[in-house]
Order: sequence, then C-alpha cells, then structure tokens
Amino acid sequence: MIRKLDRDFLQVSVVEGSTTVVVDEASLDVIKGINFILPYTVKKYQIFGVANFVVSHI
Repeated sequence: MIRKLDRDFLQVSVVEGSTTVVVDEASLDVIKGINFILPYTVKKYQIFGVANFVVSHI
C-alpha cells in the first residue's frame, strides 16, 4: 500500500518485528530497535512486512 505523508515529518521507532520501508527507488530493511525519520520532502512511501511501530509527529 502506498501511503501519503501529510505531516511535517514522522519519527518512527520499530518496537517489534521487521519490515522494509520504500521511498522512491530506495529501500531500507528495519528491525526491532531501529529508529528512522520520514521528512516532509517524502511525499509517498510504502511499508512491507510485519512490525509494530511507535510513530511521533507534529
């Protein structure tokens, strides 16, 4: 599923599981304990896999 970023940014912490985050042509494999930021310049992203997140935004 393609998701649209409608916030200034997303601060994402993976608290369980593993997943792949795809932005444009780049992909990042993330596992429990990894944190990442999706800035406002990212308009659309995809997440594949099974994981639980804590997501912060303004």
